[in-house]
Amino acid sequence: MTVLLTGATGFIGSHVAMELSNKVNCTIIAIVRKINGYKNTDLLSKQNVILKPGLFYDKNFLNKIFQDYRIDYVLHLAALRGGGKGTYKDYHLINVLGTEYLLECAARHHVRRFIFCSTVGVWGTIPKYVPPDERTPYVGDNFYHQSKIEAEGRIRYYKQHGLDIVVVRPTITYGNGDDGFPVTLINLVKTKRFLLLKKKIKIHLVSVKKLTELFVSLIKKDHINFDFILGIDRNPITLKSLVDLIYFHFHGKSYPRYLLLPNFIFFLGINISKIVQSDKWTTRLKLISNDWYYRSSRLEQDLNYQPTETEIEFKQYLNTFSRF
Repeated sequence: MTVLLTGATGFIGSHVAMELSNKVNCTIIAIVRKINGYKNTDLLSKQNVILKPGLFYDKNFLNKIFQDYRIDYVLHLAALRGGGKGTYKDYHLINVLGTEYLLECAARHHVRRFIFCSTVGVWGTIPKYVPPDERTPYVGDNFYHQSKIEAEGRIRYYKQHGLDIVVVRPTITYGNGDDGFPVTLINLVKTKRFLLLKKKIKIHLVSVKKLTELFVSLIKKDHINFDFILGIDRNPITLKSLVDLIYFHFHGKSYPRYLLLPNFIFFLGINISKIVQSDKWTTRLKLISNDWYYRSSRLEQDLNYQPTETEIEFKQYLNTFSRF
């Protein structure tokens, strides 16, 4: 069995690459921008992962890989992520056309399954309704989310034409190697620089450890009855509970009450960030002032996969941080 993996040098992809090499009897071919310059490429080579330097959105490069190897599974995790990291043209080339080129090759060479990493952001940074479902409208409120919506449109076309495809939509992911929202939150809370809304906000995260298990289970399972799967922890958690958990780890007590602010402060901040056209700060302020949580799927029986509780897994993650 041969698995073609994109995104092996990224946060989620690096975990998936190691899990595949340790738990699945397969040949792994990882597309990477370059062999040198990434902290995990040497480790991947030692795990007998075949590193192919190039761009997954280069048609000629992809055709050569599919000609040289009999690919059974495509695990497409690579993407231009987040907001404000490029123009719409950049997101469209990498996230939309790149996905379509992979789909074309996968269909032409009759791969057994195509697994695509999308995002819960197809419903927008904050869904119109929580928890969202199949009827909830898609909202392309930044270039990243819009590109994933368009990529899923390409996915639906190839699925209708017979390609076995599973879409995974992870929420914000935390764990070793995280460099996004969770680690930023930890650093701000630790130093009492995080301003917390007085109103209780429910959020939904996912452990990279458990998300990795989910991706690997999709390769091991012969028949899957899901069009898309949410990559989420078992239950949402309130932002205040998470902040208290973080602060207690470093200081042994709950977060100071004087850092709890009224709603209008955040509303004002969001409007200012929109005026100055800062997608990054608009997204950050929305995430800490609105509910965003999702409905769990029944994955335990179908995939032999069990999501974790955020409080339990996040405590273990915090143990990797020095208390002083």
